[in-house]
Amino acid sequence: MKKALATLAAALLLATAACGSDGGQELTHQEQKVADNIAKELSASSGARLPEKDATCFAEKFVADAGVKALKDSKLIDADGSVQQSGAKFDKPLAEKYADAYLSCVDFSAQVAKTFAESDEGIDEEKLAQCLDEELPDSLVKKVIIDTRSPDTANSKDVTEANQKVAECQKQSQKDVPKDKQKKDSKKQ
Repeated sequence: MKKALATLAAALLLATAACGSDGGQELTHQEQKVADNIAKELSASSGARLPEKDATCFAEKFVADAGVKALKDSKLIDADGSVQQSGAKFDKPLAEKYADAYLSCVDFSAQVAKTFAESDEGIDEEKLAQCLDEELPDSLVKKVIIDTRSPDTANSKDVTEANQKVAECQKQSQKDVPKDKQKKDSKKQ
């Protein structure tokens, strides 16, 4: 259960994802540099790493919607536009822009399922993604992303509810182990 919650938290915190310019949205040179740095960080991170396409989409949309000044003020980036490893503080409007950019660029259920399946070979990635799709509507995921970006709401009822749903989906998506494999495994013990 703790592993499930930690993985969900990591996935949600990585919500700084991206997917290329949003409908031809033009970024200034400075905005593009910041977006590139955010995308690079998200696609290179261990754990809940995003595909490069999703990381780029998120970063470009988030930077375009939030603006470089707000990202500097939140301490997500430094004066040079490099991503800060810790200490970022989002107000609610910035957290909402973050969540909107993430949900418009990343398939949350598929990303979380992939992350879980990579860390636990007993998880059926497709079953988990389908369960998460059914149990976690975008409206709840958005609330959770906003709450996890704000230290004062990180333990909200929405986060608790989402964690419970993820844990239940994780249980439901365990791969069936063939009986002959079970017998071999039990003889080893």
